[in-house]
Amino acid sequence: MDSKIEAILLFIQKNYTKRFTLKEISEICETDYCYLSSVFKKKTGVSFSKHIKSLKMYSAANLIKESQIEIKEIAYDLGYKSLPHFYKDFKSQFGMPPKEFRKINRDQIIRKYSEKLQDYFK
Repeated sequence: MDSKIEAILLFIQKNYTKRFTLKEISEICETDYCYLSSVFKKKTGVSFSKHIKSLKMYSAANLIKESQIEIKEIAYDLGYKSLPHFYKDFKSQFGMPPKEFRKINRDQIIRKYSEKLQDYFK
């Protein structure tokens, strides 16, 4: 079963922006749905859906922090069909809405490089 879980984790890592269910995965892997759910949680420490949501949220956080891509585009690219649902998940994961997260991180980057530039040109 460890090999199946490793294969599933690899598949999820490469495809977390697509829509699929644990039921579909269990059928493809010829494994009972409930058993796979239990083993997945035991091996990863989180449920299948929480694992995927976490991947999406950390990917979103990196894109929000490091790019100029619009937040709604990031949400849709990550497979969200509803912008309010994306905002809810993001706030739940990071404690603030995506726009505030972007502003705070941009401010930190500006401060960091302003200080570096200031120090360099003293």
